[in-house]
Amino acid sequence: MIASRCALPGQAFLLVFISAFLLHSASAARPASAHRHTGHRSRTHRSQRPDRRPAGALLAARALEDTNKSAPACLRKQQGHPSEIHCPEACPFLRAEPTEMCAFTCVAEGQCHADDPLASFANPETMRCEGCKAVACAQCKTSWKCAKCQEGFVLSRFDTCISPYRGIWWLAYAFILLVVFPVVYYIVMLPFRPVVNKAVLEKGMDFREVCKLLEPSTGLPYRLWRNLGDHYLAGIAVMLHFRWQELVI
Repeated sequence: MIASRCALPGQAFLLVFISAFLLHSASAARPASAHRHTGHRSRTHRSQRPDRRPAGALLAARALEDTNKSAPACLRKQQGHPSEIHCPEACPFLRAEPTEMCAFTCVAEGQCHADDPLASFANPETMRCEGCKAVACAQCKTSWKCAKCQEGFVLSRFDTCISPYRGIWWLAYAFILLVVFPVVYYIVMLPFRPVVNKAVLEKGMDFREVCKLLEPSTGLPYRLWRNLGDHYLAGIAVMLHFRWQELVI
């Protein structure tokens, strides 16, 4: 009885080993056609999976496909890198679509500004619709030279757009440089000048304090919002002057 009980673990191990061997033999004997059939089913299942792209992307892709089917060759939108898109001779310039990502259209020279005013220049070197880099230019000759200026500007001999009132501005700049700048410089540098005659400076400062108009009751300067046209402060002439200013304003 004891021997039979001790033999039970060995028998269980033998049964497990035989079962594993039979399973391995059955899987090895499985025909290759079953594997091929399973692979075909998996590929079919993958091909039948629904498109999980966002709804907006699906609508944009379908709209682009519909447009390409109905549009002529020169107005057909194409997606891809610009170097991979080849335009026909009837519309050799490539224009980027401003409302779609990585979408381009082959257009003629005069159609560059149709959808994107910022890319109105048909560059014959790159064969693309690019922005005109000339300031205030309505029609470019090259990337940096203008053929026709916008309203309010005139074309210079260097093919750039300039203001017709540039002469007045040059006079204003000259006045600022020759008159205003020296006066401002003199006023700013006054505190930094050395004191040459201290006694005269002190008398001048005392005279300045005496000349200030002060209120008789407090001895303080008049407030800024005091109406000098109604109050007699420094003579009738001052009152009349401010009344005249009030009338004019």
